[in-house]
Amino acid sequence: SLASSSRSPAGWWAMRSAVLLIGLVLSACQTTRSIPHFQALGTEPFWGLEVRPGQLRYSSPEVPDGKEFPATVERKGEVYRFTGLLDGRAVLLVIEPEACGDGMSDIDYPYKASFTWGDRTEQGCARLK
Repeated sequence: SLASSSRSPAGWWAMRSAVLLIGLVLSACQTTRSIPHFQALGTEPFWGLEVRPGQLRYSSPEVPDGKEFPATVERKGEVYRFTGLLDGRAVLLVIEPEACGDGMSDIDYPYKASFTWGDRTEQGCARLK
């Protein structure tokens, strides 16, 4: 029975392992859901990055249909750092709360964004999509 198996050392370890595994799975699910769906953009040059679960989608006038690539996220407080590789070059997208304007429209964005691709860094804005 379950009660007698949980009293034995092997049964206890099996139950402990199952509980830890369930905790890890639930934690991973919560982490994925807790990452906001951001849309970051910049002007001069024009670029856009959309945050999706486990990936980023880059677009520009030269890549209008966009290009998706795997990305990881690190969150410290309200600052999000997304990293990945696009066309063999390192990508870093940092999004943090700060009022931002794109310089071309009257839209006020609640986040500022910094997009580094290889050795080039561009500044922009971001919002929740």
